[in-house]
Amino acid sequence: MEFYSKSDLFSEDIRFELLQKLERHFEYNLYDADNGILQLTESIIDCHGLALSPSSYFPYVDRCWNIFVLKIRDCIHEYAEQIGVNPSSMIPFSCYAERLSYSMFEGIDPKEWKHTIWRRTYKAADSYDLKDWTVNKDIGMITGYKNRGELQVLKDKLVKCPFIRTVVYLQNKDQSYGTHIETGEGPYRHTGMENSLLIYPNLPSYNVLSHNPEHMDKSPPTNIIFDWYIWDVPPNGAKGFGQKLRSPDWVLP
Repeated sequence: MEFYSKSDLFSEDIRFELLQKLERHFEYNLYDADNGILQLTESIIDCHGLALSPSSYFPYVDRCWNIFVLKIRDCIHEYAEQIGVNPSSMIPFSCYAERLSYSMFEGIDPKEWKHTIWRRTYKAADSYDLKDWTVNKDIGMITGYKNRGELQVLKDKLVKCPFIRTVVYLQNKDQSYGTHIETGEGPYRHTGMENSLLIYPNLPSYNVLSHNPEHMDKSPPTNIIFDWYIWDVPPNGAKGFGQKLRSPDWVLP
């Protein structure tokens, strides 16, 4: 199974600027707040341009997003060569962000967090069977939150090409957590080192965001998910992308 990882993606000033820009998206471009625990944005960049900006095409008005997409593009091209695919066939699809919010736990003793979580998730107070949480059995405390309740793969009604997922661990002070992937040969767990990324094929997966009382809202774990697909023109206009396979809507230089 082919995976690609890279550390030290961005300089600290660019990483910090991306986190600052994401604040607007978590406030004005929010898709779901998941009972106040997991915040998920709408698309930040896609074929329509950079959301919350006048930019419809690359280059975008914010320099940090230009640096971001080009850095990820370079990594995707390296991954393509690694799996024997023409890099020019790798087409960007969507880009959004997720982060864990600690606001619901402010002023609450960490020992009481589990009761707050159970109330929010409508679970019995004597059960650790929380589908969205991971439990450290050694200390008997909930320590990580899954970004989805079950393993999922990316699907789209129009794009029928193979998808590739990129997870950028933009902020993560606890490197014990990252991404869980089911490979068919058993589970693969990748630790989400801060300022690193993981690229992998469209396999059932979920991310686990660390849940640490020491960090609270000062540095909430934050990921950017950037999905791509492999675009190959079939002979004689065979179906596969929308009605007839056509040129991609979103192209980076």
